[in-house]
Amino acid sequence: MMKKMKQTIVTVLVMLTTLSAGQLSAQKNRVSETTVSGTVYEAATGNPLAGVQVVIPGIVSAITDQQGKFTLTKVLEGAPLTVALPGYATRQVYVKKGRELKIALTDETFRTTFRDIALPLRATTNALKSPYAVSAHENTDDYKLATPTIESVFQSYLNGAHTVSRSGMPGSGANLFVNGFNSLNASSQPLIVVDGVIFENPSYFSLITGNQVTPLSDFDSKDIDKITVLKDGTSIYGSKGANGVIIINTLRAKSPATRINAYAYAGINMEPTSNYRMMDAFSYKNYLTDMLLSSGMTTGAIQALPYMNAEKPVQENWGVAGNPDYYRYNQNTDWQDEVFKASVNRNFHLNVTGGNDVILYAIGVGYLNHGGAVENTDFSRYSFRTNASIKMTDWFSLNANVSYINSDRRLAYEGMNRNFSPVYSSLVKAPFMAANVYNILGEETPNFEKADIFNISNPVAIVNNAISANSRSRFSGILNGELSFGKYLTADIIAGLTSDRVIREQVFMPQAGIYHTSLPVSVVTNESMQLRNILRQFNLDARVSYQRVFDQVHDLKVRAGFRYLTSNNELDWGHAYNTSSDEMKTLGDGKNELAKVGGELGNWNSVSNYLNAEYGYLNRYFVGVNAALDASSRFGSDAAGIRLGNQVFGLFPSVNAAWLLTAEEFMNNQSVFDQLKLRAGFAVTGNDDIGNYSARYYYMPQSYLGAFGLVRGNIPNTSLKWETNRKATIGIDAAFADERLQVSLDLYSATTSDLIVIRPNESYTGMANAISNDGSLRNAGIDLMVNARVIDSKDFSWDLGVNLSHNKATLLSMTDDVTTMEIAGATVRSKVGASPAQFWGYKTDGILNSAQEAQEAGLKMLRPDGTIIPFVAGDVKFADLKEDKIINEDDMTVIGDATPLFTGALNTAVRWSNFTLSGIFTFSYGNDVYNAVRASLESMSGTDNQTIVAGNRWRYDGHQTTTPAAVWGDPHGNSRFSDRWIEDGSYLRMKSITLSYDIPLKSSFITGAQVYATGQNLLTFTNYLGYDPEFSTGQSVFYSGIDRGVTPQPRAVLLGVKIGL
Repeated sequence: MMKKMKQTIVTVLVMLTTLSAGQLSAQKNRVSETTVSGTVYEAATGNPLAGVQVVIPGIVSAITDQQGKFTLTKVLEGAPLTVALPGYATRQVYVKKGRELKIALTDETFRTTFRDIALPLRATTNALKSPYAVSAHENTDDYKLATPTIESVFQSYLNGAHTVSRSGMPGSGANLFVNGFNSLNASSQPLIVVDGVIFENPSYFSLITGNQVTPLSDFDSKDIDKITVLKDGTSIYGSKGANGVIIINTLRAKSPATRINAYAYAGINMEPTSNYRMMDAFSYKNYLTDMLLSSGMTTGAIQALPYMNAEKPVQENWGVAGNPDYYRYNQNTDWQDEVFKASVNRNFHLNVTGGNDVILYAIGVGYLNHGGAVENTDFSRYSFRTNASIKMTDWFSLNANVSYINSDRRLAYEGMNRNFSPVYSSLVKAPFMAANVYNILGEETPNFEKADIFNISNPVAIVNNAISANSRSRFSGILNGELSFGKYLTADIIAGLTSDRVIREQVFMPQAGIYHTSLPVSVVTNESMQLRNILRQFNLDARVSYQRVFDQVHDLKVRAGFRYLTSNNELDWGHAYNTSSDEMKTLGDGKNELAKVGGELGNWNSVSNYLNAEYGYLNRYFVGVNAALDASSRFGSDAAGIRLGNQVFGLFPSVNAAWLLTAEEFMNNQSVFDQLKLRAGFAVTGNDDIGNYSARYYYMPQSYLGAFGLVRGNIPNTSLKWETNRKATIGIDAAFADERLQVSLDLYSATTSDLIVIRPNESYTGMANAISNDGSLRNAGIDLMVNARVIDSKDFSWDLGVNLSHNKATLLSMTDDVTTMEIAGATVRSKVGASPAQFWGYKTDGILNSAQEAQEAGLKMLRPDGTIIPFVAGDVKFADLKEDKIINEDDMTVIGDATPLFTGALNTAVRWSNFTLSGIFTFSYGNDVYNAVRASLESMSGTDNQTIVAGNRWRYDGHQTTTPAAVWGDPHGNSRFSDRWIEDGSYLRMKSITLSYDIPLKSSFITGAQVYATGQNLLTFTNYLGYDPEFSTGQSVFYSGIDRGVTPQPRAVLLGVKIGL
């Protein structure tokens, strides 16, 4: 497919180039000046619009009269007219000889595709003139979403950017993927560029298991002006552009007039309703009895157990008669209800813009606090940002950008950790236990119960007594000097400094109520952990630019530059055990002989020499050429590439072309298309996320009997190089019905070669793994975006937008034809010619409901000790694919794939008078999910509480059921990884719905006021049995679709206000 795609791209590029050359020759003598006239009217009413600016920038302009009419003289045929009026969406139309123009303007609330977009190197252009595959969004109403992180904005409006929320933990953010996974082990996250500077966005290591946080999650959407997803033509970023680029421009003043916008909202998060349906105390005791009987215990022995003894205690003079633990073990606690609680959200933000003829400034300051679904979790953030543009002289200007963000997160352990995760422990804990201690009289005391007899922690003690806190800050400063050398030549120098400091990540797990796994040399009573992470990055980007329009025909832009990046990261952590009491919580309070310390240094440097050239002819033919020559300290000294001196460089070129057909003369008399543009491109980019020291020796700390030292940490691969991505794209942009219907379609095929692979070393090396380049991966897919003004009348309008993406990945080559990986009990297989990450397990065919059925099936299992045992009545009937009656690894097959068939979002807005009802729906279709939590909760192999499915377990010969028998230890492996645990992860979610009202005001001081009510995640349609079908527990393709137990996203309702001054 990639070969055919390349041939198609080359053909289209040749056709466009040939056509441009032919048109250039043919039109030298027929490009002529003409007079153009027309009428501008309001699309909703048909009424003419007066005061509309009709302009060819830098050439000629006119203003419409009271009848909406205008006339321009000495205008070239095909010249673009920009038609703009405050309060309306700007349009661009083309001069057509002998034809009067009739131009309809929709109001500015319509999300037009053909807007000005942000491009690399701080450039902007109208989308009609861009040869690249882009998706752009302008922040106008995003504040109504009331989301604590900006990733939700990407998910809602940007086509081709697949956004998956990591968790419902407050401030957790989301993982981003542009056109699928382009790597197996390196990062698949797009490059983030903020105000022209590369924004380091790593997923930081955390001591708090299951939590992923990136700096982008700390951004406030109200500080954002424009967002552009660049899906191809990213070669300008060389070895960092393989996963696409997201360009973010922060808020700037557009005029000297002072503008103040104040925002505030408050609301509540509701308790989750998608809880697992667990057994109550009565059902659980029945299940536990069956389980203990299967372990070999007698009925009498079981009844004598303190949690089975039903004799109430009686206080006698001589002591207690009966079961003194009766009230401890005879409760009926819904542990999920104890852990999940309603919480409060609030946010206050202020933006101020203004200036004068010399300086323009924008200031944003805000405070946010969002509660979590788990009790005593929340996310707080203080943010400050200022942008200033200063005109120093006629030939020199200065731009300064400073931001400071401080965030604090009170988190909880996620995943299947029964010791420290309050959610998972609430699922497996016996429901007959209570959160608090009961005295002999059956009275509840304020003291929390300790870990129970089954060594499961008290979830309520975790959420109230444990500490799992993360606090960090990011300072970012950007200084940009722009020099003008005459009319056409300019120079830019951008210096950016970023400093991250995780001031403290502190974890303390007390003794009270929490079970601790013993160390080989000691019993553990409590645990204390702390982490410090410091990141400093410096970015220097210097370039010269030449830009000129020749005779209104040739538009040429050429930029050549040099980019230098250096990053220094230091991670230090410590783990202490057994402080003298739960009041002593620091590392220094623990026992020295049990302490563990660790950390790493992550320093790297890279340089990039780049070239960007863009050419437009007659505003209808557009070509973009980009190239970068990159070197990095990450590359191996013997890596294949271009060698200059002692350094290895990678070359990354790209070419893109576009043809705006509606600007052609032969399209003058058609009335179907308002805009029609064809695009094609081919790019070579790289991914340098190969490890800072994978190509060099490094050392790691190690402790022994309280002494610390360094040991070698790897076997370096001096031939290690970047992953190379070759991507071909073709696309079409079209508009119909006075641009009320706009469609953008992209088809792409990308092949990544020299994949980073991690293979186990031989044990004698002392190193667990080795890293090398091997194999190739192809991503192919389609992106479709449709925006429509369905109804447009004076007092009523309806907008509808749809983003739809399809992606398919195929592993093309690898030295090892098949590899497997074990993750959370699942086997994930990679096979050449198939999807890179498939669920590989056993198929099932119901239950062996009787001894006769088991005998007729004749299935057996080979145990690890070499003995063969038969499957019996009550066991799962596994598919014998090899037809040898032995169920083993040879019977494993593909049982699922986490890759969705389609993903996307639907956004809509209905406006009537001053009211607006807007909604965002996100969806995923055709993806499989491995529910590891349910696999545990229905394994029926021990004392853990189970879902109500266990109530339907097989109990007697001939029992017709779909649930196997409960047997201690699961000797026949009924709970092994099989299609029992694979579920349909498709969903449709009402991500946000908002009703807003613009308050009519007649005030010279207040320019606008709006109140709104927003609901988040109120409805989710899915067949998935877990907490939440939307989750992302890792950034690698191998972790996709594996639900290891994360907090569900809460449903929220809030009220907000925006006031403009």
